Amino acid sequence: MAKPLRRRLNLEARTALNPWTPDPWEPSSTCRGWASIAMTVVSSLVSAAGAQQKGEAEKNAAMYQAAVARNNAIVAEQNAVYATQKGAAAEENKRERTAQMIGSHRAKMGASGLAVESESGLRLYSDIATLGEVDALTIRNNAAREAYGWRSQGVNYEAEARLDEQRGRYAEEAGDLAAFSSIIGGASSVATKWQGMQQTGMGSFSS
Repeated sequence: MAKPLRRRLNLEARTALNPWTPDPWEPSSTCRGWASIAMTVVSSLVSAAGAQQKGEAEKNAAMYQAAVARNNAIVAEQNAVYATQKGAAAEENKRERTAQMIGSHRAKMGASGLAVESESGLRLYSDIATLGEVDALTIRNNAAREAYGWRSQGVNYEAEARLDEQRGRYAEEAGDLAAFSSIIGGASSVATKWQGMQQTGMGSFSS
């Protein structure tokens, strides 16, 4: 029979006669105490790292949403500028067509032998010019309303971007605070266990 096995059998025999016989195969209380402290330290560090990673991930997600909102604000402003330019071009085109219409009526009246500058002719030109100007101003107003709508959207997108950025900063701060709290809690637990080991002479510590 191998010597380690004989020693084990002898120990079991002595334990049967005296149940209080210490088992050298069992870890000591001191070893268990240090193992408990080590586990507490590792657990605290893992929790702290997890809290920071969570905060960082939430911050990155919020910053991405902020970037999307800010890009939408830029696009909205570009659309507002385009609407204004398009309206200005349409307004100018309408006035040109009105002038051409007046010129066409003058030519027709002259070809018909009518007095171009007669009272009826002048009244006709005035009516055409008035209606044409109303249409031109309507085009300008519609373009301004469209541009205002785009700029309002841009303002909302910009506000959304600022809120997302603020949410990202808060998430990062919350992650750092949670990590700090985890480390402080772990340090407090380690101190308590260390004090217990000291009070028991490094022997009867229980995890």
